[in-house]
Amino acid sequence: MMKSVPSSVYTKEYYLRVCLGSEQFRKNRGRTLHPRVKYLLSKVPLSSNDCVLDVGCGRGDLVLYLAKIVKKVIGIDYSSDGIALAEGIRKKAPKSIQQKTTFHVMNIQKLQFPDNSIDVVMCIDVLEHLYKPEVEIALQEISRVLKKNGVFFFHTGPNKILEDFTYPLYILPINRLVTNIDQFVKNVRYLPLPNDPRSEHQKEQHVNEPTYFYIHNAMRKHGFVGKIEMEVGFVKKGTGLRTKFYNFVTTLYPLSRFFPLNLLFGWVFIGVLRNKKVA
Repeated sequence: MMKSVPSSVYTKEYYLRVCLGSEQFRKNRGRTLHPRVKYLLSKVPLSSNDCVLDVGCGRGDLVLYLAKIVKKVIGIDYSSDGIALAEGIRKKAPKSIQQKTTFHVMNIQKLQFPDNSIDVVMCIDVLEHLYKPEVEIALQEISRVLKKNGVFFFHTGPNKILEDFTYPLYILPINRLVTNIDQFVKNVRYLPLPNDPRSEHQKEQHVNEPTYFYIHNAMRKHGFVGKIEMEVGFVKKGTGLRTKFYNFVTTLYPLSRFFPLNLLFGWVFIGVLRNKKVA
């Protein structure tokens, strides 16, 4: 039997307290998206006639938002708690949104849709929750249901090289040095980073932390072609000289945005790919 993270891990509490955008969801019940998700969505080419599949939709807020843009949106998740939350907000949405959206308890490895029936597949923060054999099956299924030249958008991380190598050997020691200097001159601005960048739920659920080479090869193997970006981790927001200096000494930013340093300092992967399978 194939190893898998049990669906029981993804509880109502997880979606309301841990998952990205949970605080915003608790306040407005899916009426608006978390700014980070909006930023990711801005990278996806969407058309008003598209049928979009959101795999790993969780509590469904992205599905309802997409329904304002495209013709039809389907949300699936193997967590019954996630789908229950999604159905709850869908029932309170305008009729026009309800008519364009559906939710299903479904496993990404067994998509119950016809071949070549989907224009866009969204896969945000899902692949890291799947063991490598599961990823292979999931990508095969996504390729099957996605139309030729259809869009596959994914966001996944963290970069295993960053978390296992760059963070403990470079970023963390430099951060500690900077914060100690701050404390010495009594001008504390930057807090010390944790010894382990992974939270407890990440340790439990992120069973497949990728590298660029793994992501690139897996996508090519299943016919997905396009740009895969890497975003640098642990960069502080701000435009002041002190912030720019901190970012440079701790993460070599902005040089770390580019190859080959991005392989070491990139934290998450963002892909906007086309399905180039043979029809």
